[in-house]
Order: sequence, then structure tokens, then C-alpha cells
Amino acid sequence: MGLVGEARVVVVLPRHVSPPSVSLLHTSLIDACSGYEEGVKDAHGKGVTPLFSQMVALHGQDASAVAQQLKRLGASVDDDGSLMGCQSASKIDPSKQRARWGE
Repeated sequence: MGLVGEARVVVVLPRHVSPPSVSLLHTSLIDACSGYEEGVKDAHGKGVTPLFSQMVALHGQDASAVAQQLKRLGASVDDDGSLMGCQSASKIDPSKQRARWGE
């Protein structure tokens, strides 16, 4: 039995939750998804590959649901993850990172 099914993820947030905290959750989900994607590559189709593939799908669904909620809150959505979540220097856009750091 797999972890990924036809279930739809719906995120309902209490009124007191602020867009920045939801944005951090979204970034964390993207980073986790990126980590599992790297795990799939490193597993070379053996061992835990099916589990990692399922986790990529689950975290991707969750990130999409949270992104929809961010849009409803009027916040911008950045699907790049964090600098720490980047596994490859080719994924890092310095202009976006400077904007995040307030430069």
C-alpha cells in the first residue's frame, strides 16, 4: 500500500496566522521536497527510492495547497525554496537571495 493516493490536500488556517509564518511553512515544504528529490537521485532506483518518490509527491501536494492559501491571503508565492534547501549552486539565483536578505 502506497502513501500517495487520490486524496486532495486542503489547508485551513486560523485567522491569527500571518502570511510570513505560512510563507515559512511553504519554503520548508519546498526544501523537504528538494531533499527527497536528491534522495531519489542518490538511491539510483534501489532501496528507498519508492518511499522517497512518494514523499516528493506528498510534499509537492502540501506545498501547492499552502501556496494556494498564501495567494488567498494576498501574499506572494516563491517556489524556489530557501538558500539552505538548494542542493546545487545552479539553483541559486543571487538576485532573489539578495532581495530576501534585504539588500
